[in-house]
Amino acid sequence: MANRFNRFLLFAALAPAALAQMSLTPQASQAGFKLTVFADSFPTEVGIGPIGIAFPDSGGVLVSDYTGGIRRFPTRQDGQHANSISKASDFGARSGGGMAKSGGRIYVADQNLGRLLLLNDDGTLNQVVVGSGFVHDAGLAANPTNGHVFLSIRDAGVPDRIVDFDPVSKTSVTFKNNVSADGISFSPDGKFLYAALLDTSHILGYRVADGLQVFDSGAIAGADGCVAGSGKLAGFLFVNTNDGRVVQIDLMVSTQTVLASGGSRGDLVAVDPFDGSLLLTQTDKILRLSPPAGSGFAVPAPVVSGVANGADFSTTVAPGSLASLFGSSLAPGIAAPASLPIPTTLNGITVNVNGSLAPITYVSSTQINFQVPVATAAGTASLTVNSGGQTSSAVQFTVAASAPGIFQYGVNRGIVVNQDQGLNASDKPAASGSTVVAYLTGIGLTNPPVANGSGSPGGPLAVPPGPFSATIGGTNAPVAFLGLTPGFVGLAQANIQVPSLASGDYPLIITVNGKGSRPALVSVAGSGTIGGNGGNGIPPGLPAGAKCVSGTVDYITFSLESKASGQADEVSIGGNRLCAKCDLKPPIYGNFADKMEAARIDGLSVDACYDGFGTLTYLRMRQ
Repeated sequence: MANRFNRFLLFAALAPAALAQMSLTPQASQAGFKLTVFADSFPTEVGIGPIGIAFPDSGGVLVSDYTGGIRRFPTRQDGQHANSISKASDFGARSGGGMAKSGGRIYVADQNLGRLLLLNDDGTLNQVVVGSGFVHDAGLAANPTNGHVFLSIRDAGVPDRIVDFDPVSKTSVTFKNNVSADGISFSPDGKFLYAALLDTSHILGYRVADGLQVFDSGAIAGADGCVAGSGKLAGFLFVNTNDGRVVQIDLMVSTQTVLASGGSRGDLVAVDPFDGSLLLTQTDKILRLSPPAGSGFAVPAPVVSGVANGADFSTTVAPGSLASLFGSSLAPGIAAPASLPIPTTLNGITVNVNGSLAPITYVSSTQINFQVPVATAAGTASLTVNSGGQTSSAVQFTVAASAPGIFQYGVNRGIVVNQDQGLNASDKPAASGSTVVAYLTGIGLTNPPVANGSGSPGGPLAVPPGPFSATIGGTNAPVAFLGLTPGFVGLAQANIQVPSLASGDYPLIITVNGKGSRPALVSVAGSGTIGGNGGNGIPPGLPAGAKCVSGTVDYITFSLESKASGQADEVSIGGNRLCAKCDLKPPIYGNFADKMEAARIDGLSVDACYDGFGTLTYLRMRQ
C-alpha cells in the first residue's frame, strides 16, 4: 500500500534547488488559457507548501499549508504574498490538509492528528468536528446534493478508504474501501466522484449512488487534485500533478492533453466560484489557471431545497412579497444590493419565477432573499436559480393573493415597535391603548401598484384593496393603517392599537383579504387604558413626549431622604423600570400619598406617565 508522505518526499527530493516555474504549452495558450500567480512565498515542510483552498461566504480566500498554518487572504486578487499575512490558526507541522465548503461552512483536514476541523470564516478554529480516526485525510470534497463531506483517508493498520461524513449527524460511512486516494472532487451535479489514486496514478470515477467505478483515466504520473470543466470545457477533467504539470482528460475516451508543464510540486486545487478560474497549488505558491472565454472550471450546480415566506418562513407567498429560498451552492459568497431599485442579477446570480427574473435582496451559499414578481399568478409557481453558469432543478411553491407573514426575532417574537420607538419585548411591553407598528410582508397587490424592485412611494401610500384586521390575544386590535412601508421593497407595516389586556405575552395575528398570518408574540403591560380622559391613552396636560404605562407595580422604593425631598428611589411598573431618584410631582391620584408611608410599595394596579427626564409626571392608583 503506497505511503503518501514517502511519495511527497520523493518528489521534493527530485525538485531542483531553484523552484521551477510552470508555463502553458503553445496549444493551451492558443486555446485561450492564461496562467498567473495568486499568491507566493508560502512556508514549506519537507518540500510541501500550500494544500487546501476555500472561499468563505464573507469574502477572501482561506489556504491551509503543510506546516499547519491557516491564512486568510483578504481578497481573491492575484499578486498576494503569504509571508505578509499572519496565520489565523496553526495546527502543527505536517497537519495541513484539504478544505471543503459545505452549507456555507469551511472544513479542513488535520492530517497529522486524523481530525476534521470546522473553521470560522476568518480561519480561526470553530470546533473539532471529528477528533481522531481520519489520519492522512488529505483530500476533502463536498457533495453538492446533500452537503456531506467526503474524505480520502490513509491510516496505518486499516484499509485505505474514502469516507462519506454527514456534518449534521456527525456520523460517517465508508464509501469505498481499499482505495488509496489523494485529491478527490465531485462532478457539478454530484452524481460522480473522481479520485486520484496514489498507488497507480490513475484518476478513477465512481457513481455516487452505488460506488460503481465508471471511469479510468489511465496512468498520469503524480496525479493529484482534479476538477471537471464547464461550458466549452464540459466533458473534460483537469488534473494537477506532483511533477509540475496540468493535464486535461477527455472523460469520454480518456485521452490526455498537457496544458502546462515545468512547474514544481502540485497538489490539490480549488475553483474560484466568482470567475470559474482554477487555483493550483505548487511547492511554495498558488497559481491561477484562467479558462478560455465561454468556459470555466465547474463549481457545483445550485441546489434549491425550498421556498418560504420571507418573514415567518411559512410555505405560502404573495405577489410582490419578500421570500427566501434555501439550498446549497447558491452563490459564491454573501452580497446585497447597495441601492434601489433592487436588481434582478446579483453577483451573477439570478432567480427565475415562472419565466420572470425576481429582484434579489441578498445572496449567500445557502440562502437567497428575493421579491416575488408582482405579476406572479396565484397557484403553483416554478422557480430556478442560475449560479456560476449552471441552473438548478426547478422547485414548486405556492402563491396566494395574500399571504401575510409577520417578521420575527428570537423565539417567535414579532418585530413590533412600541409607541416610544423601542422594540417590543418581554421586558419592554406595549401599554394598553398605545399604538404599535408591526412589520410584515405578503399583503398582495396594492393600490397604487408598485413596480418590481422599487421602493414603495411616500404618497399616495400603497395599500391593499381588500379588508384587513388584527387581533392580540384573540381580542380585536384596531388597525389605523396597513400598507407598504415607504422607501422599502416588499415590506409592509400595520399600525395597531393595543387592546385592554392584563400584562403578559399574547399572539398577534394580522389578517389581509381573509388570510391570517401565523401568530407572533407581543408583550402587553397592564389592562385598560391610561388616565381619566375617556380612554384616549394619555391624560390631559402632560408634556410633549410623555410615555405612559399601565400595569402592576413591581416596586416603588423610598428612603427617608428621598420622601423628604419628594423623590422615590426607584419606580418599576409592569416590567418597566421607569426611573431612579424619580421626582414625584403632581398630579398624584387615588390616595397614593398614603401609600408613600411604606418603604416599598408593590402589587398595586396603577397608571403612570413619565417624561424621560427622571420625572414621574402622572401616577394613579386604580380603584
